[in-house]
Amino acid sequence: MKNKLLLILCILCLFLLLGCGRKEPVPLAENEYIIYYINTAMDTLVESRYIAQESEPDKLVEELMNELIDVPADVEALSALSDKVTYQGFDIDGNILYLNFDTNYQGMDVTREVLARAALAKTFTQIEGIEYISIRSGDQPLVNALGENVGLISANNFINNVSNINSFEKATLMLYFA
Repeated sequence: MKNKLLLILCILCLFLLLGCGRKEPVPLAENEYIIYYINTAMDTLVESRYIAQESEPDKLVEELMNELIDVPADVEALSALSDKVTYQGFDIDGNILYLNFDTNYQGMDVTREVLARAALAKTFTQIEGIEYISIRSGDQPLVNALGENVGLISANNFINNVSNINSFEKATLMLYFA
């Protein structure tokens, strides 16, 4: 009797271990987008699925920006933008989305600003036809901490954070040397 009970217990444990494997991401439905927020520790991005009402790019940008600014109550995260930053509109030129913010954007903490840049790029480049974003702070192009122009930003500029130390992600990086 004890052997049968032990065997059943071992089989149950085996099934539990098999169920812990890596899960494939669920594909996005039509008009479904991933909105990126910043986690409460402010060290990585948090994903939240959102079904958009709009499909026209101009209206879709506004809808996704409103969703990105106002974090839903069921998502435990922070808005990618600081409360002090004011969104002032956008322009689309070809495959580039120009996002306009007040001068407070440039005044954000460096870590939060880089995460905000990643969240904005990853969110808006999901829109068909948008491959790059460009951020303007107070009618000036965004500059990094060294005072250099950031330029066009793509979702591919950012490598996802991995939580499993034994996993890895392959990426092609362009290195610049002085």
